[in-house]
Amino acid sequence: MNIGKTDSKFGIAGHDSPRFYGRRKGHQLRKGRRRLVEEVLPRLRVPAALPENLQSLFPGTVKEIWLEIGFGAGEHLIHQAA
Repeated sequence: MNIGKTDSKFGIAGHDSPRFYGRRKGHQLRKGRRRLVEEVLPRLRVPAALPENLQSLFPGTVKEIWLEIGFGAGEHLIHQAA
């Protein structure tokens, strides 16, 4: 056992891949969810290379832009809207 030794490119002894916590592969999406991913997500997705002017991502006038990344049921968004 190589305790404390980091001999891989990921810095984890005896491992040739990074550690992953959580699910790497799940069940297939149902037809409705698959359609949303294929048709709706591309319209909502923020590009990886963000433009300098984030307001250009939205139609019309935008006063503030908040980007919240995370999981959950939208409790924080509901609280802000109230």
